[in-house]
Amino acid sequence: MKEIDDDFARAEGRGYADVAEWRAAHEEFFRGDGVSEYLGRTPVIDDDTLVVAERFRVVEAVDPGGR
Repeated sequence: MKEIDDDFARAEGRGYADVAEWRAAHEEFFRGDGVSEYLGRTPVIDDDTLVVAERFRVVEAVDPGGR
């Protein structure tokens, strides 16, 4: 978690202004009832929590109409 930065948070495309908003939203999700129920516990989320953070870029735009 500690390696996520403002640029990554904004690039996620969900309207986060900065990493603080990104982190708060993700902590709320992962500590929410659904995830806690699935895991059988409420997860601990701190700076050392491992996350997979990937960036993608469009290399070729495809016309969905097939034109």
